[in-house]
Amino acid sequence: MAVSSTFNSDLITAHNFQIDPTNNNVKKAKFSKEGALGLLISFDIVVK
Repeated sequence: MAVSSTFNSDLITAHNFQIDPTNNNVKKAKFSKEGALGLLISFDIVVK
């Protein structure tokens, strides 16, 4: 898995992504409610 910084990034219109917040800097990044679910995949969390 790649490590990157999304510090202060605007990802509100991004979709179909997975970012592991434990390995990537997501501080101050902006996500849509739906897009924020891509942050939970690394934690094996299911949201219905």
